[in-house]
Amino acid sequence: MAPDLQLTQLRRHHEDQDEEDVRLLDSYDLETGAGEHSQPLLFQRLQIRITGMTCAACSNSVESALTSLNGVVSASVALLQNKAEVLFDPSVVKVEDVVEAVEDAGFEAEIIPQSSTAATTNQDTKSTADATLVGQFSIGGMTCAACVNSVEGILRALPGVKRAVVALATSLGEVEYDPSVISKDDIVNAIEDAGFDGSLVQSNTQDKIVLTIAGVLNELDVRYLEGVLANLKGVRQFFFDRISGDLEVLFDPEVLSSRNLVDGIQGGSGERFNVHVRNPFT
Repeated sequence: MAPDLQLTQLRRHHEDQDEEDVRLLDSYDLETGAGEHSQPLLFQRLQIRITGMTCAACSNSVESALTSLNGVVSASVALLQNKAEVLFDPSVVKVEDVVEAVEDAGFEAEIIPQSSTAATTNQDTKSTADATLVGQFSIGGMTCAACVNSVEGILRALPGVKRAVVALATSLGEVEYDPSVISKDDIVNAIEDAGFDGSLVQSNTQDKIVLTIAGVLNELDVRYLEGVLANLKGVRQFFFDRISGDLEVLFDPEVLSSRNLVDGIQGGSGERFNVHVRNPFT
């Protein structure tokens, strides 16, 4: 079934008016929508769920692939949400071409029906988002489409799993699940019980912590600290203030706990640095 796409109509006023009328339409009859005058310019807005992105370079690659398509007006890719929104001219480029561009970039693409999104209220959407987590799991040992289908079937059958998509090319699986029903460890165990290697790569949750680092004395120490942080699984972003010695870290709590973060910095540096959690009230 073709996706229920939202259409955006752009209609220019008469020459004696300065503004451009932009209206979002829930539906538009292509056969009767055109008047006796010139045909208005119609764009389609498409949302795509993308599996396999693990870093900013991935999202930039997808965005470049989409914007390079002739007929695509704009494209934005959200890494944490694993989603892309594309505005395009359907008379120039087809939906299938947009999806194929994502897949040619090395990722799995799935169209998100707009009807189901529009039917929910903002409050319903928020409560649903709060109730579920989206995790990316590394799946080792898959060699063919049959492996993919097997893992997907096992994951989708798990209680609490809302959605599961597995990509053979990247050896990654994206799972949306209810953490009150099933944990990330349960999902990893299910993957391993099926005969594959499984581990959580990242989730859509994010925490921030501010640490005080002692022992950073020169530029070499700063580079060493950055190298330790870059190799810690679950660390998304960090900023070190050399003057105060404060280190601000954004991390994935589903992958890395604050305690393991502190231990990882101290252990990874060979106890070169002393790490303390900064008191937020000082």
